[in-house]
Amino acid sequence: ACETDVWTNDFEGPVFQRYPELARIKDELLALGAYRAALSGSGSAIFGQFQMVSEAVRAASVMGRQFRVKVTKPLPRWEYFQRMVEE
Repeated sequence: ACETDVWTNDFEGPVFQRYPELARIKDELLALGAYRAALSGSGSAIFGQFQMVSEAVRAASVMGRQFRVKVTKPLPRWEYFQRMVEE
């Protein structure tokens, strides 16, 4: 059986080839301490995941000089579905 990386976005290759600046943004997030950075599913955003909120805030401070940045936290699956039902 082949194990697939669920964090791989097949759009990254062609999108980054056409828009190399987006690849540089991903690389900068990794250089700023993200343990994972990727193009979002639809390609509308590039995100970085950090172990510590303080690391994310520091990276946002740097990246925010050039880009619109939002620090968020992941929702547990149960909370996500609960919020979907409430709306």
